[in-house]
Amino acid sequence: MELTKQQCEACRPGATPVSETDRATYLERLEGWSIEHENDIPVLVKVYKLADYAASVKFTNAIAAKAEEQDHHPAITLEWGKVTVVHVQIPTKLRICT
Repeated sequence: MELTKQQCEACRPGATPVSETDRATYLERLEGWSIEHENDIPVLVKVYKLADYAASVKFTNAIAAKAEEQDHHPAITLEWGKVTVVHVQIPTKLRICT
């Protein structure tokens, strides 16, 4: 199934983590995303480049609206011409913010 058609299912205590194999498969389908580690915890990260601050604010608000709709709230860092999205826990099902 296409990832953009899936609903986000956030990790909960006791949830089965995504396997390394599935993680690699998902990552191949997520253009521009990478897995980094913060305090030995894998996090899903993407940096978006935008034209200016106003475009960054508009984009951030669009991500926030989609995140609220999905009840899945990534960390969002807003800068001039740049927005960084960090999913602190790799969900068992992913939805790409579009």
